[in-house]
Amino acid sequence: MQRFALHSLHAVWLIATLCQPSLAQDRPVNSPESLRDFKKHCTSVELSSKAIIKNCSIFIDRGWLSGEHLAEAYNSRGIGYDEDGQTDLAISDYRRSIELNPNQSNAYHNMAVLYVGRGDLPLALKFFDEAIARGAVNVGVRTRRGLVLLRLTRYGEAFDAIIRDNPQHFGAHYLRGLAKKRSGDGAGGDADIAQARKLGEADRKVYDFVIRDFEAQGLKP
Repeated sequence: MQRFALHSLHAVWLIATLCQPSLAQDRPVNSPESLRDFKKHCTSVELSSKAIIKNCSIFIDRGWLSGEHLAEAYNSRGIGYDEDGQTDLAISDYRRSIELNPNQSNAYHNMAVLYVGRGDLPLALKFFDEAIARGAVNVGVRTRRGLVLLRLTRYGEAFDAIIRDNPQHFGAHYLRGLAKKRSGDGAGGDADIAQARKLGEADRKVYDFVIRDFEAQGLKP
Protein backbone atom coordinates (compact mmCIF):
# COMPACT_ATOMS: atom_id res chain seq x y z
CA MET A 1 0.00 0.00 0.00
CA GLN A 2 2.78 2.41 0.90
CA ARG A 3 4.63 1.60 -2.36
CA PHE A 4 1.44 2.30 -4.36
CA ALA A 5 0.85 5.53 -2.48
CA LEU A 6 4.36 6.80 -3.14
CA HIS A 7 4.11 6.06 -6.85
CA SER A 8 0.66 7.67 -6.96
CA LEU A 9 1.98 10.83 -5.34
CA HIS A 10 4.87 10.90 -7.80
CA ALA A 11 2.44 10.55 -10.71
CA VAL A 12 0.29 13.42 -9.40
CA TRP A 13 3.41 15.60 -8.98
CA LEU A 14 4.66 14.76 -12.48
CA ILE A 15 1.30 15.50 -14.13
CA ALA A 16 1.08 18.77 -12.26
CA THR A 17 4.60 19.69 -13.31
CA LEU A 18 4.02 18.96 -16.99
CA CYS A 19 0.62 20.65 -17.14
CA GLN A 20 1.48 23.83 -15.28
CA PRO A 21 0.77 27.03 -17.28
CA SER A 22 4.48 27.75 -17.92
CA LEU A 23 4.72 24.58 -20.03
CA ALA A 24 1.29 24.82 -21.63
CA GLN A 25 1.52 28.12 -23.50
CA ASP A 26 3.11 29.09 -26.78
CA ARG A 27 6.25 31.19 -26.57
CA PRO A 28 8.98 32.64 -28.83
CA VAL A 29 11.91 30.42 -29.77
CA ASN A 30 14.81 30.65 -27.30
CA SER A 31 12.93 33.09 -25.10
CA PRO A 32 14.36 33.73 -21.62
CA GLU A 33 11.33 31.93 -20.23
CA SER A 34 12.00 28.86 -22.37
CA LEU A 35 15.68 28.73 -21.42
CA ARG A 36 14.86 29.12 -17.73
CA ASP A 37 12.20 26.44 -17.78
CA PHE A 38 14.41 24.12 -19.81
CA LYS A 39 17.07 24.17 -17.10
CA LYS A 40 14.43 23.57 -14.45
CA HIS A 41 12.45 20.80 -16.15
CA CYS A 42 15.08 19.00 -18.26
CA THR A 43 18.45 19.16 -16.53
CA SER A 44 17.78 19.02 -12.78
CA VAL A 45 19.47 16.09 -11.03
CA GLU A 46 16.30 15.67 -8.98
CA LEU A 47 14.30 14.55 -12.04
CA SER A 48 13.73 10.91 -12.91
CA SER A 49 14.83 9.64 -16.31
CA LYS A 50 11.21 9.37 -17.45
CA ALA A 51 10.50 12.96 -16.38
CA ILE A 52 13.54 14.17 -18.34
CA ILE A 53 12.36 12.31 -21.45
CA LYS A 54 8.82 13.67 -21.15
CA ASN A 55 9.82 17.24 -20.40
CA CYS A 56 12.55 17.48 -23.05
CA SER A 57 10.12 16.11 -25.63
CA ILE A 58 7.80 19.02 -24.89
CA PHE A 59 10.53 21.56 -25.60
CA ILE A 60 11.67 19.71 -28.73
CA ASP A 61 8.24 18.99 -30.21
CA ARG A 62 6.81 22.47 -29.58
CA GLY A 63 9.75 24.22 -31.21
CA TRP A 64 10.62 26.36 -28.20
CA LEU A 65 14.38 25.96 -28.73
CA SER A 66 16.77 26.21 -31.66
CA GLY A 67 20.48 26.01 -32.40
CA GLU A 68 22.76 25.09 -29.53
CA HIS A 69 19.86 25.18 -27.08
CA LEU A 70 17.96 22.59 -29.11
CA ALA A 71 21.17 20.54 -29.26
CA GLU A 72 21.31 20.65 -25.48
CA ALA A 73 17.69 19.48 -25.28
CA TYR A 74 18.47 16.44 -27.45
CA ASN A 75 21.54 15.69 -25.34
CA SER A 76 19.49 15.92 -22.13
CA ARG A 77 16.76 13.68 -23.52
CA GLY A 78 19.47 11.27 -24.63
CA ILE A 79 20.69 11.11 -21.04
CA GLY A 80 17.15 10.30 -19.96
CA TYR A 81 16.86 7.50 -22.50
CA ASP A 82 20.33 6.24 -21.54
CA GLU A 83 19.48 6.09 -17.84
CA ASP A 84 16.17 4.40 -18.70
CA GLY A 85 17.97 1.63 -20.60
CA GLN A 86 16.75 2.77 -24.03
CA THR A 87 20.22 3.05 -25.49
CA ASP A 88 19.26 3.02 -29.18
CA LEU A 89 17.05 6.07 -28.62
CA ALA A 90 19.83 7.66 -26.57
CA ILE A 91 22.30 7.21 -29.45
CA SER A 92 19.79 8.75 -31.87
CA ASP A 93 19.38 11.83 -29.64
CA TYR A 94 23.11 12.20 -29.00
CA ARG A 95 23.73 12.07 -32.76
CA ARG A 96 21.02 14.67 -33.37
CA SER A 97 22.60 16.88 -30.71
CA ILE A 98 25.96 16.63 -32.49
CA GLU A 99 24.34 17.41 -35.87
CA LEU A 100 22.83 20.58 -34.42
CA ASN A 101 25.99 21.61 -32.59
CA PRO A 102 29.16 19.83 -33.78
CA ASN A 103 31.01 21.35 -30.81
CA GLN A 104 28.68 19.71 -28.28
CA SER A 105 31.42 17.95 -26.32
CA ASN A 106 28.97 16.56 -23.75
CA ALA A 107 27.12 14.54 -26.39
CA TYR A 108 30.38 13.01 -27.65
CA HIS A 109 31.34 12.13 -24.08
CA ASN A 110 27.93 10.60 -23.38
CA MET A 111 28.23 8.51 -26.54
CA ALA A 112 31.65 7.33 -25.40
CA VAL A 113 30.37 6.24 -22.00
CA LEU A 114 27.40 4.47 -23.61
CA TYR A 115 29.67 2.49 -25.93
CA VAL A 116 31.92 1.53 -23.01
CA GLY A 117 28.80 0.02 -21.45
CA ARG A 118 28.10 -1.85 -24.67
CA GLY A 119 31.66 -3.16 -24.77
CA ASP A 120 32.55 -1.43 -28.05
CA LEU A 121 35.84 0.01 -26.82
CA PRO A 122 37.28 1.23 -30.16
CA LEU A 123 34.14 3.24 -30.83
CA ALA A 124 34.12 4.51 -27.24
CA LEU A 125 37.71 5.68 -27.67
CA LYS A 126 36.77 7.49 -30.89
CA PHE A 127 34.05 9.45 -29.11
CA PHE A 128 36.27 10.22 -26.10
CA ASP A 129 38.82 11.67 -28.51
CA GLU A 130 36.11 13.71 -30.24
CA ALA A 131 34.91 15.03 -26.86
CA ILE A 132 38.43 16.04 -25.81
CA ALA A 133 39.07 17.70 -29.17
CA ARG A 134 35.99 19.85 -28.55
CA GLY A 135 36.99 21.01 -25.10
CA ALA A 136 36.06 18.21 -22.70
CA VAL A 137 39.45 18.22 -21.01
CA ASN A 138 38.53 17.61 -17.37
CA VAL A 139 40.33 14.84 -15.52
CA GLY A 140 37.26 12.60 -15.38
CA VAL A 141 36.98 12.42 -19.17
CA ARG A 142 40.69 11.75 -19.60
CA THR A 143 40.61 9.08 -16.89
CA ARG A 144 37.71 7.24 -18.56
CA ARG A 145 39.60 7.43 -21.85
CA GLY A 146 42.70 6.06 -20.13
CA LEU A 147 40.73 3.13 -18.75
CA VAL A 148 39.55 2.29 -22.27
CA LEU A 149 43.16 2.35 -23.50
CA LEU A 150 44.10 0.13 -20.57
CA ARG A 151 41.46 -2.42 -21.57
CA LEU A 152 42.68 -2.22 -25.17
CA THR A 153 46.22 -2.98 -23.88
CA ARG A 154 47.48 0.32 -25.30
CA TYR A 155 49.45 0.87 -22.12
CA GLY A 156 51.99 3.45 -23.19
CA GLU A 157 49.50 6.21 -23.94
CA ALA A 158 46.85 5.54 -21.30
CA PHE A 159 47.54 8.11 -18.58
CA ASP A 160 50.53 10.24 -19.61
CA ALA A 161 48.33 13.16 -20.69
CA ILE A 162 46.56 13.33 -17.33
CA ILE A 163 49.84 13.37 -15.40
CA ARG A 164 51.35 15.93 -17.75
CA ASP A 165 48.40 18.27 -17.13
CA ASN A 166 47.97 17.41 -13.43
CA PRO A 167 51.14 15.95 -11.86
CA GLN A 168 49.44 15.71 -8.44
CA HIS A 169 46.68 13.35 -9.63
CA PHE A 170 47.35 10.24 -7.55
CA GLY A 171 44.72 8.20 -9.36
CA ALA A 172 46.45 8.72 -12.70
CA HIS A 173 49.82 7.74 -11.19
CA TYR A 174 48.26 4.57 -9.77
CA LEU A 175 46.65 3.63 -13.08
CA ARG A 176 49.76 4.44 -15.08
CA GLY A 177 51.71 2.24 -12.68
CA LEU A 178 49.24 -0.55 -13.29
CA ALA A 179 49.57 -0.05 -17.06
CA LYS A 180 53.37 -0.20 -16.84
CA LYS A 181 53.28 -3.39 -14.79
CA ARG A 182 50.93 -5.01 -17.30
CA SER A 183 53.27 -4.04 -20.12
CA GLY A 184 56.22 -5.66 -18.36
CA ASP A 185 57.79 -2.57 -16.79
CA GLY A 186 57.58 -3.74 -13.19
CA ALA A 187 60.06 -1.21 -11.77
CA GLY A 188 58.39 1.70 -13.52
CA GLY A 189 54.99 0.52 -12.38
CA ASP A 190 56.09 0.18 -8.77
CA ALA A 191 57.55 3.71 -8.90
CA ASP A 192 54.28 5.19 -10.17
CA ILE A 193 52.21 3.32 -7.59
CA ALA A 194 54.57 4.49 -4.83
CA GLN A 195 54.19 8.06 -6.10
CA ALA A 196 50.42 7.67 -6.04
CA ARG A 197 50.61 6.54 -2.42
CA LYS A 198 52.82 9.51 -1.55
CA LEU A 199 50.45 11.99 -3.20
CA GLY A 200 47.49 10.34 -1.49
CA GLU A 201 48.91 11.06 1.95
CA ALA A 202 47.42 14.55 1.74
CA ASP A 203 43.96 12.97 2.16
CA ARG A 204 44.31 9.34 3.09
CA LYS A 205 40.57 8.79 3.39
CA VAL A 206 39.95 9.86 -0.21
CA TYR A 207 42.96 7.90 -1.42
CA ASP A 208 41.78 4.68 0.26
CA PHE A 209 38.26 5.14 -1.14
CA VAL A 210 39.51 5.70 -4.72
CA ILE A 211 41.95 2.79 -4.63
CA ARG A 212 39.31 0.44 -3.21
CA ASP A 213 37.01 1.48 -6.04
CA PHE A 214 39.72 0.75 -8.61
CA GLU A 215 40.42 -2.64 -7.04
CA ALA A 216 36.71 -3.51 -7.03
CA GLN A 217 36.82 -2.99 -10.82
CA GLY A 218 39.76 -5.40 -11.10
CA LEU A 219 42.24 -2.56 -11.46
CA LYS A 220 44.96 -3.79 -9.11
CA PRO A 221 48.56 -4.91 -9.55
